[in-house]
Amino acid sequence: MFGFTVQGLGLILFENKNGIFFVLPRTNVLGAVCMMISSPTTGKGAILISNGIQAELLHIQLLFSITKECDCSI
Repeated sequence: MFGFTVQGLGLILFENKNGIFFVLPRTNVLGAVCMMISSPTTGKGAILISNGIQAELLHIQLLFSITKECDCSI
């Protein structure tokens, strides 16, 4: 997922021309997958939760759709 692993306990921070973002991806062996992304700069964020083998791919597609709609490219 974006070149990051889901190991560790902290947030993943990154910055681009639109501000600072933090991402918290999580998954478990049973197939529950969740991702939180937020920007303290813009005050916008999203939480995605799903079950399934390819849920990470779904989250990436949803994330691109969300950023396109809210005009907040990451």
